[in-house]
Parts: sequence; C-alpha cells; structure tokens
Amino acid sequence: MDDNPHPGRLLKSRRDRVLVSVVINQLATPGLGSWIAGRRLAGMGQLALSIAGFLEFMAYFGLLIWQSIRALTQGVETPGPSATLWRTGLLLFGLAWLWSGLTSWQLWRECQAQDLRERSECPPGPLPPRLS
Repeated sequence: MDDNPHPGRLLKSRRDRVLVSVVINQLATPGLGSWIAGRRLAGMGQLALSIAGFLEFMAYFGLLIWQSIRALTQGVETPGPSATLWRTGLLLFGLAWLWSGLTSWQLWRECQAQDLRERSECPPGPLPPRLS
C-alpha cells in the first residue's frame, strides 16, 4: 500500500521539491523554479527578465544572419546589428539568473531551518542498552 496521499506527486519531501526548484532555477530557466516553489511574484519577474533577455539576444543573431544572407545574395555589405542588442539581452538574462539564485538560496535556507525545527520537536528515541 502506498502511503503517499498524492499518488501523482513523485517528490515526497519538501527538501526534494526545493532541490528540484533550485536546479530548474539555476540550470534550466531562471524564474521557473521560483514559480514552482510557490514564489509567484519573484518567479514572474525572473521569467519576464530572462525571456526578454533571451529574445533580445536571439534578435541580435537573427539580424546578423539576415544581414549576412542579404550580403551574400545581393552583394550589399551593411554594418552588423548594434552590439547593444546582445549586451542588453545578456545583461537582462544575467540579472534574472542572479535574482533566481538569490531566491534559490532563500528557499534552501528556509528548508534547512524547517528541517532543524522538525528535528528539535521530535522526542528522542529510546536509549541504547548500556554495555558493562
């Protein structure tokens, strides 16, 4: 018999859920892990920053490729897109990543504090037999 009250939920402990949120925040999509962990406002801001930064970064490369194709097909050399696009995109994404790192750190600290509280509330187990 499964003791899990939510059979669809694979992550049983709070620590596991926080760990998954931290990994998603730092290695996949800044803000998504915060959103999953219940920090909706922070997650929304982090996601907005990371998506805006990603789109700006990709717009720069899209323009660069388009201008390169145009130069090859029409023989018209134009200056490349402004470096401000990729720099701003990288800055926005970096800020979102740092913010999500701070949120991840806070989540981890809260989880550790809760674990300590739960351990201190548990009565001590029976003492082992004394060997003489």
